[in-house]
Amino acid sequence: PTAMPYPAPTGAPSYSPTAVPIPAPSAEPTYAPTPAPTAEPSTSAPTTYEPTSEPTVAPTAAPELKDYDFCDLTQTENLEVTSGGMTYNNTYRNKTCIAKPTENSDQNLVDASDFSFQNGTANVTFIKEDVSKGQVMAVALRSKASDSAWKYSYCQGYEKVICNAQAKSLKKVKLEFHMCGTDGTYTEIHQTDYAEFSPNNWYKISFTAVGNVLACSLYAADDDAVAYGEPLISHELNPLNSTAHPGLVTDAGAPEFGTYSDTIYFSRFGFQNLEESAESYSYIDAADSSSGGSHKDDSEPALSAKAGTGNGDGRVQNGDGSRE
Repeated sequence: PTAMPYPAPTGAPSYSPTAVPIPAPSAEPTYAPTPAPTAEPSTSAPTTYEPTSEPTVAPTAAPELKDYDFCDLTQTENLEVTSGGMTYNNTYRNKTCIAKPTENSDQNLVDASDFSFQNGTANVTFIKEDVSKGQVMAVALRSKASDSAWKYSYCQGYEKVICNAQAKSLKKVKLEFHMCGTDGTYTEIHQTDYAEFSPNNWYKISFTAVGNVLACSLYAADDDAVAYGEPLISHELNPLNSTAHPGLVTDAGAPEFGTYSDTIYFSRFGFQNLEESAESYSYIDAADSSSGGSHKDDSEPALSAKAGTGNGDGRVQNGDGSRE
């Protein structure tokens, strides 16, 4: 062969690495994680985990005595309309600070739903306009909304015990005890005989519940609706210890007042909480008098202690007809 071989490589390959790879860390990190807090919290102990008060929807512990001024809107705004309607700061026959119902053919009911107690007295002072329609008014205790309660009449979906003043022909009036039971019943427990009654005169109902005992009295009042004499009718009975009446209402609830129609007006409403003194009350005769006579006499049982002096000295009558 005449051709010479190609020359051999003259040097090392030029594509060899020329330096140490740079991806390796070149130094330690230049900063540490965010520092820990430098000071203690400004409050010495947590305060947000424990409730600071009871839930606002729960009823407030009832005071010993409470009277409502129907001219004071800061007070009336705390009264809850449970049926119908009620307006305040009205005038009737030259008397101011009157509460007037709004519905002509329906129940107008208002309760002090901010307060709840089992044992106590509710008082309401009222006047009947000189028209025949709407001759019934009511005061109630232990009123509490219940899905099981009857939806009509003076119940309106609330369990409660009630004392009605039922007038007839604008000439006479009687008291009626009713109960809106826990089982949806509406029971008439008792009614009294009639006493004289006149429209455009002030009257007061004082209604007490202590344990199983109910007591109700009707008083005549003066033209200013502030002075009361002896009761026109007074009756006490012990119906809540008997299986004769279903759906017994014995738990705590609110005091309440109202009327059927818009022709009965109110000047005063108040209550006395007897929870602290309930143990001092006793029923003199343990016999159930729910079917007994209508007016108070010596043979009938009676609450044997004061029912308080709230709102016009609303006191329970004793067995001898006197008041303490």
